Amino acid sequence: MTGRRLCDVTEDGLTRPEGLYRQVAQRLRQDITEGRYRPGDLLPSEAELARHFAVSRQTVRQAVAVLRAEALVESEQGRGTYIRRPPIRLPFSRYATRRPSVGPFEALCEALGIPGYGELVVVERRQADDVVAAGLNVDVGTEIIYRRRYMHAGAPDAIIQIQEGHLPLDIVDGTPLAGVEKIKDGTYAALEAIGHVPVRVTEEVSARSPTYTEVSVFRLMTGVPVLQVQRTTYDAADRVVEWLIVTAASDQNVFVYEDLPLI
Repeated sequence: MTGRRLCDVTEDGLTRPEGLYRQVAQRLRQDITEGRYRPGDLLPSEAELARHFAVSRQTVRQAVAVLRAEALVESEQGRGTYIRRPPIRLPFSRYATRRPSVGPFEALCEALGIPGYGELVVVERRQADDVVAAGLNVDVGTEIIYRRRYMHAGAPDAIIQIQEGHLPLDIVDGTPLAGVEKIKDGTYAALEAIGHVPVRVTEEVSARSPTYTEVSVFRLMTGVPVLQVQRTTYDAADRVVEWLIVTAASDQNVFVYEDLPLI
């Protein structure tokens, strides 16, 4: 790389060395946004960047810290600093996606040209507590099926969502939705197959601080919150057939609600 001197010049012509790291950050930010560095690419080392910009390694370190705080880059011990993938945009219309053996999340990732899949982690019978009973509109203590999934997108090990589905046992008992195998076509296709066609949903979106486990699962940087989506799905008889909690890393997910009617 050819070195280039940076300086922060004030109106009176004096330079302020303390502003150099901001200029380095801006140059690197521009390189990222213009595609000279692409998602997954490693940044040059501190020493290489210092030579390139003709600044100290400490200045480079401060500049990279700025980009890290903006979630443009991420550093890993033993690997270096690499460009993060932009958040995945999740349009509401993905729920209507129907493809044999492909769930809505996988189909969306495929359409975006990125690898993505759902990993089934837990399936078990539970008794509904106060919160779940309210979500499913059943009595406290009613038996339900609980299904937890990790949703991966981008890098193979990148988990961007935790999905926790709750379904009434009397509806799904003896069906694949109560089994321990992944539902390849997605939950809605499985509900349709047993005669409970989803016809409408309600979503409530909020934000909160992550738990210690969520920080670890999502590999969140300090200060990054999680989004929580509570989605209630109803069938034609107006019965709740699924109450789903989606916990999502806010720096990796964008929920898009498109073309909603105003009347």
